[in-house]
Amino acid sequence: MPSVAREEFKQYCLRTLGAPIIRINVHDDQIEDRIDDALYYYIEHHFDGTEKVYLKHTITTQDIQRRYIELPDYVLSVNGVVDGGAIFNNKDALFNPVYKFFLNEVWDLSSTSLIDYDMAMRNVNLFRQVLDKGMAVRFNRHKHRLELDIDWTEVWAGKPIMIECNRALDPEEFWDIYRDRWLREYATALIKLQWGQNMSKFENVQLPGGITMNGKEMKEEAKAEVEALRQEMRDSYEGLLGIYVGPSP
Repeated sequence: MPSVAREEFKQYCLRTLGAPIIRINVHDDQIEDRIDDALYYYIEHHFDGTEKVYLKHTITTQDIQRRYIELPDYVLSVNGVVDGGAIFNNKDALFNPVYKFFLNEVWDLSSTSLIDYDMAMRNVNLFRQVLDKGMAVRFNRHKHRLELDIDWTEVWAGKPIMIECNRALDPEEFWDIYRDRWLREYATALIKLQWGQNMSKFENVQLPGGITMNGKEMKEEAKAEVEALRQEMRDSYEGLLGIYVGPSP
């Protein structure tokens, strides 16, 4: 189904440009490249092109030796790491401050108002922020390595962690992405731009039947369409930038 969906997507773009009535002077490899360009742009900018996931990972001896964790290719960014052995995730109730807090402060919900409960939960979250800093991480998606700024000599094989990250949607798995209206129009515009670039080399050359192709005009028209679609992406589909709230550096 995925390969069929991509082929149908390609044929839709070509039909929009006039095929099969008009011969589209773009090589099949060029068409595939422009579809890939459209997909990459969609994944990087559209809020539906990525999703937040939590990857469970168990530290291995190899991770400790090389001092980084190899992540899958589809991971675009890492938001943080939840340490499975952190103080707030400690399964031993005797050493869990959240358990101690509830034991002493919120022992009977039947006699506690929701306002008090809400304030208590806010305090618990504040405790987490102050006492449980978590791990400092560094990640570059081209290296596919999650580097942890920790003392690796104190880490043992079998230690569990949870990695909060953003992954790219794989069109081969989630083929419904090819039905997106913006993606269809953008890929069509890129193919049209490629067509104009190809035909601009034969400017003012008369084709059989007396038809003259104006590749330069087609190229400029396609550029305008590409820019208009990118502006639509920026205005309507790009995710909002996060706002950092905290002390000044």
